Amino acid sequence: MPAATEPQIMAIAQRITDITRGQFDGYQQKTEFAVGNRAEVTTGAEPDPRQVAEQVRRLRQISSALPTAEITWNGRKLDLRDAPVAAVSLAAVRTGLAGEPARVTVLTQDAGPSWEVDFPFTAEQERQLAEQLTALPVEVSFVALEKGFLSHVNVGVRDPAKAYADLATAIAALHATPAHPVHLTWHRDGEKDNGLKFAGDVYVAGCEDPRTTGGQDPGKYYTPDAIELQGRLRAEFSACR
Repeated sequence: MPAATEPQIMAIAQRITDITRGQFDGYQQKTEFAVGNRAEVTTGAEPDPRQVAEQVRRLRQISSALPTAEITWNGRKLDLRDAPVAAVSLAAVRTGLAGEPARVTVLTQDAGPSWEVDFPFTAEQERQLAEQLTALPVEVSFVALEKGFLSHVNVGVRDPAKAYADLATAIAALHATPAHPVHLTWHRDGEKDNGLKFAGDVYVAGCEDPRTTGGQDPGKYYTPDAIELQGRLRAEFSACR
């Protein structure tokens, strides 16, 4: 319904609720409203008309500022794909949400890291974090924050011989604490997707089970020098004892 007005969308949402209420109990249900160019609001089986209309208004504002992005709003999750660089995308989201809480994922179409962050997220918070990431001696490809604190950073290293020094410097700059550990994952820049990888991960200042297949059985996926590096970093920087 890209051309529908908000009152028309409200009416459709109410009609959907009226005709489906109780008819499909026990089944998984969702309602999708295509409300713009690659812009969609997804709700449950009984969409709240006023809530849908408000989400449509905000989503259309964000979409108009980011016309190349594919945007989906599902509950409190706002996902952007093929988006411009994070600084542009996050600014548009910040204006559109206007303080509305949401978990925002920005997957960029060009160079620069993708982000996953809880909003509200101020421009000053973004500036400080961007400066912190720019100073790292590694290439940041993904960054996640939870409640304003870094929780996951994925980086690329250029030279395996310098990987320990670069990653140790990056870890120091992340300022992780036991209260706010950071899951650092790394890979070799430009490495092709075949054979064993020079990659690994460490929970800086924290201790959690590996979440990846490679972390659970590294010998099947990582090169011997990558496994050695991973073990060294975990021994020095994780909280596991």
